[in-house]
Amino acid sequence: MLKPFPQSFWIQESLLCAGHYPGDIDEAVHLTKLNGLLDCGIRRVINLMEEGEVNSGGRPFRPYDSTLAELAAIRGMPAPDCLRMPLRDAKAPSIAQMESLLCLVNEGIKNQIPTYIHCWGGHGRTGTVVCCYLISQGKTAQEAIEQLLAWRAGLPRNHFPLENEQQSFIKQW
Repeated sequence: MLKPFPQSFWIQESLLCAGHYPGDIDEAVHLTKLNGLLDCGIRRVINLMEEGEVNSGGRPFRPYDSTLAELAAIRGMPAPDCLRMPLRDAKAPSIAQMESLLCLVNEGIKNQIPTYIHCWGGHGRTGTVVCCYLISQGKTAQEAIEQLLAWRAGLPRNHFPLENEQQSFIKQW
């Protein structure tokens, strides 16, 4: 199945996708990635990044919400819902945060709302949410991590989770 861009992967075909930040400093790459979300039918984006987060060079991340809405309008489509559910980078979420995220994911699947979940690199925070979702669907923690790594096998920088705190959270979920 077509995926939005190289650093993304499907968790549940045509309904739940995840990966890294869907914007870019380079205008052409920025537009290509956002159009990729629309090409795949994404109707909701869950952003796990904190407001004001910066990259390793200290540059703020380029907002994408309004551009995504403009691109959707050009296609005659409603703008995807862009929701920020911030989690601290390289840290485990709270139980309440994860429960809220999983409710949103499950609601999207139930109502057939194709959803894209992301953080900056698509590794730790995103991987933690994906694994907890898989556990909620009956997988063990180890099976969830192995499945995530299998989906990410062809992606550059395929590592997960970044921090022991995230691993511990998954194993306790």
